[in-house]
Amino acid sequence: MYEGAAETSVNIVGDANGLTGSCRELIRHALFSYDQRECKTPAPHSFNCVHQPDFLVQSKNFLIFENFFYVASGVGVKPAGHDTEPRNAAPPSGFPLVTTPKEFMDSAAEVCTLQWAELQLKFPLDSQPKDVNTKLCFSASYTASFLVYGLHLPLDKKVTVQKEVAGSEIEWALGAAYIEAADFVLQIKYLRRAAPPPPPPASPLSSDKAVLAATAGR
Repeated sequence: MYEGAAETSVNIVGDANGLTGSCRELIRHALFSYDQRECKTPAPHSFNCVHQPDFLVQSKNFLIFENFFYVASGVGVKPAGHDTEPRNAAPPSGFPLVTTPKEFMDSAAEVCTLQWAELQLKFPLDSQPKDVNTKLCFSASYTASFLVYGLHLPLDKKVTVQKEVAGSEIEWALGAAYIEAADFVLQIKYLRRAAPPPPPPASPLSSDKAVLAATAGR
């Protein structure tokens, strides 16, 4: 991954080890390696001892979006079962894309084995600008590692990659939900602090005392 000036002459070499390459292993070690014996939360876990319900892996409708979409589009993640389709089968129509974690792994291996000049020549495969190539190996390796080592999805688990639902983009949906929830909690706390304390309850008066109080006040 290169973050220097665009005009600087550099020689960038990809990950020559493919699926067992250094980029993927560095990401796995840095983000997804932990000792489950030290976890205080109930199993199963996703990563960093965060509890992950069983239904997540078992879910039949598994949607991934945002960066997963841009990575899949940029590196050309192939659909699930593409290698078993007959040669005269119609090509995939694009997105929504039904694919698997294995296809993300394979695509990451492909881009990470390329020399910089070849990467610049062939990628990205969509309309994204060329500067995404400076982090394409990392992005592809991270998304693949997140699915396999973070969420522990089986390699053949079918997932759907898309950018829109019913014509509306779903980028940053989870982040927006967090912000809205945080703002709501802050508003509730502020209102509770700002509200004046309720008046003390009036002492109950017997009917006789109430009549005398009313008479004395005339």
